[in-house]
Amino acid sequence: MTYSDFQEENVSEKVVLATIQASKRLIAFSLHSGSVYKLENFDYPVINFIKESGTSLLEVASLASVVAGSFFNDRENKTLYLRSTLSANPNGLFISMGFDNFYSNIPVSLAHDLATGFEVYWQPLIRSNSDFGNELDNEDQIGFAIEGSGQISFVNDRSYWDERFEKWVWDNQPIEIYSWTRDLSPSEAKPIYKGKIVGKSFSSNGVTFKLKDQLLGIRQPYPLEKVSDLSGSIVSEATGNFNQRAVYGRISGYRPINIDELDDGYLLSGTISIIAGSDVVTGSGTSFLSFLSPDDQLVITIDGEDESFTVASISSNTSLTLTEEVAFTLSSQPLIIQPALPKKFINRRWLIAGHECSQPEKTVTDVFNIRRFTLNSVTDLFEGDEIYVGNFGSGEFAKIDRIQGNEIILTQNLLTTVSTGTIVTRLCVQNVRWNEKQLVFDRDYSLDFTNGKTVLELSEEFEKNLRPIRQVNGTVTFTNGSRAVTGSGTQFTKQLEPNGWIRASGQFDFFEILSIESDTALTLRTNASYSETDDAQYLGGQNFNEELDVISCEVLGMTDDGTTEGELLKTASQITEHLLQTVGITDLNVTSFAKSHTVAPYLIGFAIPQSFSAQQAPIIRDLINKISISVFGSLVQNEDLELEYNILRPNKPPQALEFNESDIFNLSIESTNERVAKKAIIQYNFKEYDYMSGLSAPVLYEKISDIGTFLVQSVQDKVIDTVLFYEDDARILANRWAFLLELGTSVIKFDTKLRAARLQVNDVIKISHEKLYERLGGGKIKYAAIQSIKKNGSRVTLELDDLSNMFNRVAIIAETGSPEFDDSNLEQKAKHGFITDSYGLINNDESTFSQNLIW
Repeated sequence: MTYSDFQEENVSEKVVLATIQASKRLIAFSLHSGSVYKLENFDYPVINFIKESGTSLLEVASLASVVAGSFFNDRENKTLYLRSTLSANPNGLFISMGFDNFYSNIPVSLAHDLATGFEVYWQPLIRSNSDFGNELDNEDQIGFAIEGSGQISFVNDRSYWDERFEKWVWDNQPIEIYSWTRDLSPSEAKPIYKGKIVGKSFSSNGVTFKLKDQLLGIRQPYPLEKVSDLSGSIVSEATGNFNQRAVYGRISGYRPINIDELDDGYLLSGTISIIAGSDVVTGSGTSFLSFLSPDDQLVITIDGEDESFTVASISSNTSLTLTEEVAFTLSSQPLIIQPALPKKFINRRWLIAGHECSQPEKTVTDVFNIRRFTLNSVTDLFEGDEIYVGNFGSGEFAKIDRIQGNEIILTQNLLTTVSTGTIVTRLCVQNVRWNEKQLVFDRDYSLDFTNGKTVLELSEEFEKNLRPIRQVNGTVTFTNGSRAVTGSGTQFTKQLEPNGWIRASGQFDFFEILSIESDTALTLRTNASYSETDDAQYLGGQNFNEELDVISCEVLGMTDDGTTEGELLKTASQITEHLLQTVGITDLNVTSFAKSHTVAPYLIGFAIPQSFSAQQAPIIRDLINKISISVFGSLVQNEDLELEYNILRPNKPPQALEFNESDIFNLSIESTNERVAKKAIIQYNFKEYDYMSGLSAPVLYEKISDIGTFLVQSVQDKVIDTVLFYEDDARILANRWAFLLELGTSVIKFDTKLRAARLQVNDVIKISHEKLYERLGGGKIKYAAIQSIKKNGSRVTLELDDLSNMFNRVAIIAETGSPEFDDSNLEQKAKHGFITDSYGLINNDESTFSQNLIW
């Protein structure tokens, strides 16, 4: 007999098996020989681990094999032999053990692994267990996964539980429950639950463990390091508490984190000294002319307190004068400044992500003309992307107009024709902006991937490159080899500022202004390289001001292998799988994730956390839910107790399992219109900073339903917050949501036999029952998706959602040779799609309205 045969049996013995791990500390060892210690009367046949202060020790097969950091479990003689890592007495160490315990509702001896392993006795203590299963919350959000919960109760055999209930650790320990009968091989036992213990109770009547399945594991925060942990960062205490963010997919309007802040002072190279009664500060290894300006403040620590002194003038790189004399003498003090105006050397490094970001690099394989060529691969390249053609420094930027297969067509001609073997790179960070001004790679910024991070580095003169050129009033005199500049009819104090730039008209080189003495006199940081009296030009605006200005950009996020060369994680299934693996959940049905990647290839993107200044990491479950709601996806535990990822589609399986009146017990049908809405509003492509508006907001796409507006007369709008990137994808999803929300939904619940135990959440089944009523777009034969399935070893409870009757309303391509509409029976009409007229009717039949729709 197989388990499938057992499921079809109306009357059969139902056996429940359970394996539960417990843990305890091991102590009271005695010396066996040398550095090997032992525990006698050790009756724990299946050990999952023994750890020394959290580090696993190696299990070996014999006493002779025990070496430092290993143990041997002599089951026959019930003795544990152990040698600690440093061969010390284990009684002085924290030695912990996790071990399996075996329970049943009947006395039985079976292989401990229900396969070919050695036999153990399964304690006949199970009294009852609740229904176990999986469920989707479709009331508020389609695809919202609810972790399965339940409990298992045991007979309170005091001789067994008194010494185990409190002395062993049961909390957060794994449990697996199986359905079986003695007519089956142990290997045919069907797993019906896998989870962890979240609570326990003890009474004279019994012992009960409360359980949650492995979906409980996604209720933990996404693991992120703090900015303060980043080597070389110069940040305030507040910024240090920000998270090193993670980026998935593709996002725009992203705000990196400033890791080169001014804070309470900025440390420069060199040291300073000053003598009491003097206003002159002397530097050693300093560059006063390059970095300081009059009105800047020096921050000096005196008796543990910081005091500020204002710079009056600067005469050289190692000498400056303060606005007042000082009453103390200091030597070789650090040079810390508080600038009066923004500086070009502060706010230069910005953390994009606490990981390397995708930077696809391709190779030209064939060339058609100066703007059309093929690549070895176009994976992770998108139309509209900017690419760098050639080696950095000697190539040029171009923009992708179209992608056809592996062929790239640019928006305009390159300056030179490329050749086979030329490297093409798509930078991971693009469209970098200072407020609304766009920066140029290599001139204004570069990228650094040191220590596995992605850092944006701004050049010292990026502001200079982007400032507007304006005319100076009057005429200006520059003298070759001198820092002094004079003017006639000028207004230097009104038009110019220290740290600004000025040049003679007709000349190429600008010079940075150190100080402005009057309307007709100023001093440069460096000597002028020409002599000229002429009209002059200056660069308007200031350097980056961290209190007022914003850096934003577009980013390609994390890859499958964590390097810049890996494949971009960009679809719902890819990113969901990675999120699960990030928190150590690896029991996944990889086939379902691969299939969903193909079915829902929509490009998505988001940052963790969403705001650069957020100090709390989001919960994994919330992230997966937002991803899923963006693509009609759902994460569920399947019948083999693996997590799988599915995409909601109105497909009807060719051999859908059918339930009729003889299979259905306790049938109930409940309809609700709480979700009905006239308008679906999709929020997509969230921008943390929109440089055009200066705001933080998503883009919106709306779809109004005629049925919801004119028939249901709903006044409700449904806003769906997604992580979609493209408008075309948002349009598709908006239409699907409007379709699902224009009618109420029916929830069908019934009990049935164990034949349904092989079903799982999201499976589509067929129901035929006299109590089913006709709905808009369908007859009494109904297809519906399982949103909840619960099993207890003897029966199955199913809860179905017809999702606005979508399975009967949406057209499915019929098999070749299927009959026309007039010749089809009710079952064929429920299953197949038919071509309608321009009004959505078949043969002008009113009953066919709102059928055969395109999903």
